[in-house]
Amino acid sequence: MPATPDMERKAKVSIIIVNYEGARYTLDCIHSLKHHPPARPHEIIIVDNNSSQGEAQMLKATLADCRVVALEENRGFGSANNAGASRASGDLLLFLNNDTLVHSDVVTPLAQYVEEHPACGAVGPALQYEDGSFQLSYGAFPSLFNEWKAKRSGSRGESPAPHTIDWVTGAAIMVRTSVFRQVGGFDENYFMYFEDADLCLRISRSGFTIDRLPEVVLTHLGGRSYDEKNTRIRYEYRKSQLRFYAKFRPLPDRAGLRLYLFFKYIVRLILAPHKMESTRIIGLLFRRHS
Repeated sequence: MPATPDMERKAKVSIIIVNYEGARYTLDCIHSLKHHPPARPHEIIIVDNNSSQGEAQMLKATLADCRVVALEENRGFGSANNAGASRASGDLLLFLNNDTLVHSDVVTPLAQYVEEHPACGAVGPALQYEDGSFQLSYGAFPSLFNEWKAKRSGSRGESPAPHTIDWVTGAAIMVRTSVFRQVGGFDENYFMYFEDADLCLRISRSGFTIDRLPEVVLTHLGGRSYDEKNTRIRYEYRKSQLRFYAKFRPLPDRAGLRLYLFFKYIVRLILAPHKMESTRIIGLLFRRHS
């Protein structure tokens, strides 16, 4: 859609989508964006994280109006998003998981909110599952107490008004490009998990707020690009969790987490069939993660 003079006065948005072995979800995501096009200048950058089966080439051939970046190595979710951001020309960056679907122009209200709130460094929409049910996509910064509390409380109800929070999920988050570059982007030492909370914490420490617009809703299919039963997923989660605690949490939290994980996986090592997974995670506890 050609930009009108009114659109040209608005901030341009760079929509960045990472693809890894999930081209069919990426195509569905792009189709939903084109079916509900943003009413402002924008570009779509797809970063293929070294997928197999020629997915990058297929996406390039199929999505001629999008910029497709093919990486030669999969260095993780944050690294791929940084690669997309480094090629972006927009004033705002919308990081969007490839397994999300939009049902309206979600870009414009998010961008408008950031423009109208100078203290806002990043904003996220509400997420829902495919059946329309609530999906938790934000929270307090990870700590032993906060993670325990989140597990006990489970899904929470929606707040009807925009509000400031600690972090929003990297599945859908809009960040000022200037702020993103100021804080150094995503920490590429996380392969996956916790990179969004890490980014939000650094943005918050730089004096900006992390906000959420619950009236803007996306569907997130939820990790469909990965096999959620894959033991590597659980390994990477614990590895990233330990890194986040090493960077930001005080000694009692760091020690408490390691003690909890040690006893948890010692028991699994004795009783459960996945002994190799338990052994690998126990090995993480004796490594530095800073």
